[in-house]
Order: sequence, then structure tokens, then C-alpha cells
Amino acid sequence: MKKLLFLFIAICPLVAYSQDNPLQLLLVQIQKEGAAGWQKLQQKIGAGKATPVDYLKAALIQGENEGAMGFLTTAINKLSATSPYYKEALLLRSNAWMRQVNIDSAMADLRRVRALDPKETAALINLSYLAGTNGDYRTAVDYLQVAATIDSADANIFANMAYYYAEGAAYDSAGVYGAKALNYTKDAKLTGTIMNTIGYAQGMSVSRERGLAIIRKSLEIYPENSFAWFNIGRIYMEMNNRDEACEAFRRAKSLGGVNLTAEYLESYCQ
Repeated sequence: MKKLLFLFIAICPLVAYSQDNPLQLLLVQIQKEGAAGWQKLQQKIGAGKATPVDYLKAALIQGENEGAMGFLTTAINKLSATSPYYKEALLLRSNAWMRQVNIDSAMADLRRVRALDPKETAALINLSYLAGTNGDYRTAVDYLQVAATIDSADANIFANMAYYYAEGAAYDSAGVYGAKALNYTKDAKLTGTIMNTIGYAQGMSVSRERGLAIIRKSLEIYPENSFAWFNIGRIYMEMNNRDEACEAFRRAKSLGGVNLTAEYLESYCQ
């Protein structure tokens, strides 16, 4: 069964980039230029006078709109591989491919990023996500282990690692890396997400009741987490308590977990 996985870090258009990211300057320029700047940019593109960076700016302006992909591809084709924008353009396009569920193209761009910069953790995390989407949890963890050697204090890396270990039924390892992730974050949403993973691992290995208690505690921190209700449902299914399981799956669906719950609701909750 395909499940909706959690991607804790992704390179997304028009997000807040760190100050040392070359796209930050472009975003500042875009904000200063406003609508008039976009009009001038369109005129340059139409006249065939746009630079590679102009195309990248156009892609940033378009965000997740359909036109962004064409601008990104043109920018990548025109940029030198030594340009500081080249890697960032590949990361942006890989994320666009992921939104289109074009896994092969996304992986190809992410591998190009890794060839340019083996220490780019965003590429490693997204490669792990793509592997996990295909149910290859071992490979997903392997990518994250490499990322952890590069940044050993990133809660997102360890949270993802705990998640994939749990989905691969390596419950002890899920608990270890979940606890490690909690040590590196104070973010409520991420804390709730990590506790949900730990609870599921505990519920599937140590004690159903203990696992359910931890997940319910996670919902006090992150009430909108549809995946927590999905995990509650999965644990109740292990307990042969279909009524409680189906109620949990319905709660998950109501919070947006449609892909998570579709097969369970169809198979067990009619």
C-alpha cells in the first residue's frame, strides 16, 4: 500500500532561504521590484534578451505554478555548472518533479546535485524521501545516515530516520533516533511528529497501550497531525479492535490524511 510520507525538509519555491543561499538575494530583488519588475522580466524573456538568472527569477516568481518548470529548465540549460545558482536551480526543479510525482526525473536532478556537492543535505533528505515513497526504507535510511555525518545536530534528519526505521519494522532503531531527534528540536510541530513515530514503534513492539498513550500525548502538542490518528488506527488493527481503528482512520481522513486512509477505509470500514 502506498502511504503519504512526511517530508520534513524540502526545497520549495519562495521560502525563506538562509542568508548565505544565493537565491536569497534574488528573492530580495523580486520583492523590491514588485509587479513592475515581473512585467519587465516578461518583456526581456519575450524579446529573447533574458539572462539565465532572469529565468531563475521568473521561476521563483511563478512558485508552484505550471510555468515555473519551463523557466527552471531554461535556466539550468543556460547556467554554467560552476555558477552558484546552478545547484539551487536543480534543487528547485527536483522539488517540482516531486510535486508532479515524476520520481525518475527528481532523482536524476538530485543525483546531479550530489555530484556537484556531496555534502548537500537537502539532496540527501529528498533522495531518502523518494526511496521511502517506493517502500525502500533501507535505502532511505542509508541516505539519511550520510546526511547525519554532514550535519549531526539536525533534528529533521533524525526524525526522518526514525520514521523510516519504524515503517521498516526496525522499532528499536526508530526509538533511538526518535529520542535523538527530540534532543535537537524545540519546535512543537516537529516534536509532536517525532513522538507519534516513537509511539507507533512502541505500540508495535513493546506495548500497544504504551504506544497509544504516547501518540495521544503527541496529539496534545500537534493536534492537526493526521498521521497520528492513522497510527492509532494501525495499532488498533493489530489489537483486532476494528471499531476504534475505523474511527481513528476517519479522524485521520478528516484532518487531510486521505491517501493515508483510503485503502484501510475501503477494506475494513464499510
